[in-house]
Order: sequence, then structure tokens, then C-alpha cells
Amino acid sequence: MSEYDDATRLEPGDDATHRHGTFHEEWMIGNAVNGGLVMTTGLRALGEHLAADPTETTQHVDPVVLSATFMTASQTRPSTLTTEGLRLGRNLATGQLTTHH
Repeated sequence: MSEYDDATRLEPGDDATHRHGTFHEEWMIGNAVNGGLVMTTGLRALGEHLAADPTETTQHVDPVVLSATFMTASQTRPSTLTTEGLRLGRNLATGQLTTHH
């Protein structure tokens, strides 16, 4: 496993909508974790959610577009990523992700 794979690795939570991970100090830029790493970890969580969702019948498991808003700087500590499938259509799936520290 590469350093990048290790940095974005997630463990399953109590249900399909939760994943757990840890942002590490090696990925800090100034006083925050690299935003690209945070977004990539989120995309991984959302992709895993969509792949496991029994209502997702069109196999939209690879997110293509991302819009992110950082309310605060991400810190180096364990995080819970909560995902939600908002609209699962024939040609497009829309999801939402929240990261909690």
C-alpha cells in the first residue's frame, strides 16, 4: 500500500453511511491538513457508499464532479465521514458528504 493509499484509507462505520479515518500530520500545510487530501478521502467515502447502496442500480460509484466548502481547517485527528445518496437516477447519482472531527 502506498503512503497516499494509507492516508486516504477508511474503515467502515456502524452503517453504510459512516466511514472512519485519520488525517496524519505528514499531510499538513501550515495549520491545516491538505485540502486535496481531505476531498480525496471524501470522494473515497462517497464512492464506497454508492457501491454498497442497494438502491443504486446504475453503478454510479466513481464521483466525477466535486464541490467543497471548508467551514474550518481540517486537523490531524480521527474523523468520521458521513455520506448520503441524495438522488440516485438512471444516468446520474448525487451524493453529499460531511466530515466530522
